[in-house]
Amino acid sequence: MLRYNNKNKTNTPPLKKQPKVYKDEKELIDWLNYDINIQESYKNQYNINLTHQLNETTANIGNDSNIIEINFEFDFQVIKDKVDEIENYKLNFKNIIFNKKVFFENTHLYNEVFFNNAEFKSEINFSNITYNENLYFNNSIFHNKLHFINSKFYGDVYLNETIINENINIKNSLIARNMFLNNIKINNNIIFEDIIFEDNNSYLSIKNENIKKNKINNFYFTNVLIDGVIDLQNIEVEKADFKGTVINGGLINPVNFKVHKFANRESALFLKQQAYAANNAIDALEYKAKEVELHKDNLIKNWKNNKNLKTLGDILSIELSSIYSDNGQNWVKAFICTILFPSVFFTLSYIDFKVGLYFYILLITYIINILFSKDILKYIINSILVYLIACLLLPLLYIEINNFDKTYIKELFIFLVPTNFEQIKESIYIYNNNTLFRGFNYFIGKIAFWYGSVQTVTAFRKFAKGA
Repeated sequence: MLRYNNKNKTNTPPLKKQPKVYKDEKELIDWLNYDINIQESYKNQYNINLTHQLNETTANIGNDSNIIEINFEFDFQVIKDKVDEIENYKLNFKNIIFNKKVFFENTHLYNEVFFNNAEFKSEINFSNITYNENLYFNNSIFHNKLHFINSKFYGDVYLNETIINENINIKNSLIARNMFLNNIKINNNIIFEDIIFEDNNSYLSIKNENIKKNKINNFYFTNVLIDGVIDLQNIEVEKADFKGTVINGGLINPVNFKVHKFANRESALFLKQQAYAANNAIDALEYKAKEVELHKDNLIKNWKNNKNLKTLGDILSIELSSIYSDNGQNWVKAFICTILFPSVFFTLSYIDFKVGLYFYILLITYIINILFSKDILKYIINSILVYLIACLLLPLLYIEINNFDKTYIKELFIFLVPTNFEQIKESIYIYNNNTLFRGFNYFIGKIAFWYGSVQTVTAFRKFAKGA
């Protein structure tokens, strides 16, 4: 005779076949009691010891042949109260559709938990859970948020080939072994917050095996104490935040980890340092360029509160570096600017004074715009400036240059020889009228050439050791 492990016994006969749709908890509990007792009876028949029996018994919620639907809020605490020792059994959720919320809270799981081909149509929440063994999510779909809060992972955690349409939140938790997020698709955010790695044997991998990057909206990895290894590969992130994260004997290895925007300068600095520590100069240089841009944003905020000339100089220096070479990343752009900008200033020293004055009005407007305007206003003003340059300044320059004789081209080539200053002594055009304005443009053009030369060389040698 079978023994039914039901703490709240009823006179209802147990299910002998797993339903395809569970309408309520009672149906699920009846099935589990029947299935578990069948397994225990079989083991008892062959005198298998109790410890082995607990380890090998599986609570089967789902099966290989059918899709099973659960049409009630699944609360594991309720199931646990009515099925003896279920926290000691393997939990097998296979080919399951959860149509309502799923809760695993305030419990200790001593055996492996499998979610294979599971679909969660509502929120799933794992809170205050201790996992002694491995937790698997394979080929599953989460239509809502996935939460792991105040949890301790003493076994491995696997999320393989899984789709998460909302956020995955892992907060205030301990990772003692390994956590693998492999080839997962997250349509919103990954949030790791207040995480502790137990020791340097702990390992977190977020990896896409394909060359095509896994695109993530926001990646928050804040206030994490890293003792182990974090591996980030083939991931594209819109915005990343590593504020408050500390390396405590471990390391983070970003490989082909593309970040479009950092939440703060500390985040870019953190990844840059880790990339250099891993001899990953290519990614480190990209993070460095973004760090400089964020530093410029901080300087602009300081300038608004404290009008300091040094701060203004630093802002202009970074802005020039960005315009010339994307902060040392693009030598082709730097080379073009090295020829273009000196040529513009030479032309301003050569043509009518009024055209040059119009150019400086536009330039000063641009500087004021980047220092004081907010994002939307900055975009609008920059758009207007582009229109004014394209529709007014360039046609004026073209008309002026077109009226020159052949000496303009000759003088321009002489000017582009960086060590040749003979023009300032002999050229009639500098002393024709408005000499001070023409001479100012002449020297600014020379400085622009030398500055561009340095930017070109720096960007060209960016991969050189010690550059």
